Amino acid sequence: MSYFKNATNLTAGGDKLAANIELKKSLQIDATFIEVRWMLGKNYLKLWEGDAVERQFTQLREDSVELPGLEAVYLR
Repeated sequence: MSYFKNATNLTAGGDKLAANIELKKSLQIDATFIEVRWMLGKNYLKLWEGDAVERQFTQLREDSVELPGLEAVYLR
């Protein structure tokens, strides 16, 4: 099972900390995997880890990814 798929299952099950570990492993393999960075940022947001949220969403914005809703507001 891929790290991303495993992280998706863990996130759906509510285990965001374990999911984030899987997502970080996935980013080590492919740092340009947008969906991984997006999920990681959203998980950090739900865990109230502001610095980590900002890092992930800033990287997405630098990669020219649109940030809808709360994520865009958070970075202003």
